[in-house]
Amino acid sequence: MVYYNQGLSLRLQAALMNRIPIIVWLILFFTAITAMLVMGYQAGLTGKRTPVATVSLAIVISAVMTPITDLDRPRMSLFEINNQLMINLQGKMEQELNRPPDDGLRK
Repeated sequence: MVYYNQGLSLRLQAALMNRIPIIVWLILFFTAITAMLVMGYQAGLTGKRTPVATVSLAIVISAVMTPITDLDRPRMSLFEINNQLMINLQGKMEQELNRPPDDGLRK
């Protein structure tokens, strides 16, 4: 039972440590807000708003934020990621660990 609790604790610590830092989130949101403010300022200067530019800006910001958010929270994923490559890598690593040591002699 102790090992299970330790494993759960280590997994929780890893999940909390492997998150995108708050400063990265702040920079992303600041960039998005600044882009929208510049777009609004430009519309105010020219006296007209271009719907194509507004919609394209919203789509680009969404296209950047959605995968970043999705990759940061794997339990609430929008995209399915194939774990078979990681399973194969784990198997190869275990084979390397279980392989007898090389005697250093080359033929």
